[in-house]
Amino acid sequence: MKTVGVVGLGDMGSGLAKNLLKHGYRVQGADLLPHRQDAFRAMGGQLCDCPADVGRGSDAVFVMVMTGEQAKSVIFAPDGLLATLPEGSVIVLSATITPQEARDIGAQMEGSGVHLIDSPVSGGFPGAQGGSLTLMAAAPPEILDRFLPILEAVSANIHRVGRRPGDGQTVKACLQSLIGAQFSATFEAAALAAKA
Repeated sequence: MKTVGVVGLGDMGSGLAKNLLKHGYRVQGADLLPHRQDAFRAMGGQLCDCPADVGRGSDAVFVMVMTGEQAKSVIFAPDGLLATLPEGSVIVLSATITPQEARDIGAQMEGSGVHLIDSPVSGGFPGAQGGSLTLMAAAPPEILDRFLPILEAVSANIHRVGRRPGDGQTVKACLQSLIGAQFSATFEAAALAAKA
């Protein structure tokens, strides 16, 4: 496995690209913003005009965009990844979207010959740039095993959380709820202490 793509080269996607390059992969990428394009070229990535160009010849592509609708467009539009990704390759859905959106993407990809790993991430900008992200990865075990090296190139921890699209996003949503509850409790305790 030699060529990996990244669609979405912002704070998180640029970190994915940086660490894939560091591990010896040829990295193809696309982003709409010129300053992100320039930064990607400067780090040694091959800039592409559209997702279809990213998919051409890639063994795997990370999709790191902001919304489920953007992810669907990147994958299914006429100039999207499925137009060119070779049979047996994989899309790693690393964006945080809703579980239902991930399930919809998985259902629409059925029969395409391209695999899907639903794997939102945790660790933020430092984790992405440092290659120490935590992945919540959902796919059949044989698919996770086959593409494990590319997942390991961008992460410090990989949790296998299910087999189906949506399983990864569900675990990420639970994590966000837990963190939110902890923050709320901390703020309430601080407010109470301030009144004492």
